[in-house]
Amino acid sequence: MKQVTKIFATFFLTLLLFAQSAPFVQAKGENKKPDPNFMDKATHVEKSNLPYYGKDAIVDIYLADGMFYSVDTITQDIVEIEPDVMSYQVDSVYDENQLQGLAETIIADFLGDKVKLDKLSFSLNQKIGTYFFRWDDVTKKTDDGFAFIQVGLSQNGDFLNLVNTLPFGNKFSAGSTKALLLLNPNPSLIGPFNQIYANGGSYWTAGNGAYLLSATGGYYSLYPTGCSGTFCSKYYYSTATSSAFISGKWTPNANTNTKAAAFIPYGSNATATVKYEIKPIGSASIFKLIDQNAYGNTWVNITPVTVVTSGISYIKLFDVGFNGTGTSSYKVAWDEVWVYNP
Repeated sequence: MKQVTKIFATFFLTLLLFAQSAPFVQAKGENKKPDPNFMDKATHVEKSNLPYYGKDAIVDIYLADGMFYSVDTITQDIVEIEPDVMSYQVDSVYDENQLQGLAETIIADFLGDKVKLDKLSFSLNQKIGTYFFRWDDVTKKTDDGFAFIQVGLSQNGDFLNLVNTLPFGNKFSAGSTKALLLLNPNPSLIGPFNQIYANGGSYWTAGNGAYLLSATGGYYSLYPTGCSGTFCSKYYYSTATSSAFISGKWTPNANTNTKAAAFIPYGSNATATVKYEIKPIGSASIFKLIDQNAYGNTWVNITPVTVVTSGISYIKLFDVGFNGTGTSSYKVAWDEVWVYNP
């Protein structure tokens, strides 16, 4: 009888210890995770172009358990994964080596032997509690630079996003998107619309320029006027404010049936939650919140899954005040936008 009591007591103590430790376990990234078996339950959302990764970058986009998956129509490789709603913690649960291991596991789960990370050039970039593990293939280029694969994670181990441009990598040719834009910067509006707008020049207006500073490291613009002036490989940024909004506006050429994407650079100058306003011609504005702290040196779709049929009149970026932290350590970055027919 005493032996039974001892065993029961030990079992009860084990349950108690497990219950006490459960919150710590749950803190290790219990937010949404990408599922390698998503196709078993996914809903097809749309087929769309991603012209910023190449003129042949066409994907099928699926939604499963609150996660968007973009699949290359040719190779059937995963090229983008992103939560429908960005939510993460930045508790210091994992160190850099452990996070890199998590990133490598995610890549292996989705791409298996198709990606040889040891053959690629590795780099690590960090924002406020977020890390971006990137592997570049310096032998291949897309219209956006070297082909790469990147996984974003928070210190808590929460998944932010995956971007894989390796399927679109090839040698830079005269037929690529950028070359076409250089040769024909004002293509016929009857055909495909595909234009980049820099944070400078006649297509960009600072709503409150007194607060805006410039920094290197932005997207390299070839449209509409080439790389010149203050926006050559630069972007504008400002400290997030608690009251007065700071804004910058891009005004594209006449367009119809378009979408838009924004480039979010690396670094501490792009860490605030911001609000993009997309103004369709003849109808009410569409607003999209983007946490710039959760993205690094990638393009992010800022339009809904349906195209803006009437065309985009302008795109405006606001700060939304301190990123919910109560401090001014978070900053807003105005980099470039890409307007295109999907």
